[in-house]
Amino acid sequence: KEELICNDRELPVFAIWTTTFNAEQALGDLIRYDQTGMGSKFSRITFSVGQSLKVVKPESIVLVRADGSYSAVVLENGDEIVLSRNLKSIEEELSDYSFLFRAHKSYIVNLLHVQECCRGGSLRIKLSGNLEAGLSSEKQEVFLKLLQEL
Repeated sequence: KEELICNDRELPVFAIWTTTFNAEQALGDLIRYDQTGMGSKFSRITFSVGQSLKVVKPESIVLVRADGSYSAVVLENGDEIVLSRNLKSIEEELSDYSFLFRAHKSYIVNLLHVQECCRGGSLRIKLSGNLEAGLSSEKQEVFLKLLQEL
């Protein structure tokens, strides 16, 4: 049981946690909170593709893969959005979303879709949808720490 004081008023609010923490459920709660107009992040991202805009929920992004000056945003439903932008510019646009992590010079991964991290020659991250991404050795420690914090 935890008592919170709201808006400088002495109005106690009680919260009781009876279940274990579930990262996906917490993210869903944050998204619903944002949709009520009370939150500031976890909304939607727009990508300009030709003459149209593609609108996606950030949590639906499984990975972003670089291919020279192009990048492919891979969604959980299997769709790919090919952008004529480099990965650095996309990384800057996604910087508000802590669950999207630059794991390698060629990949941004969604930590909520990570299923396994493999060592064997090079470090690889296995993601939902049978996708794989590289993990640079310099980012391995930060990656593992972020996974544990989810």
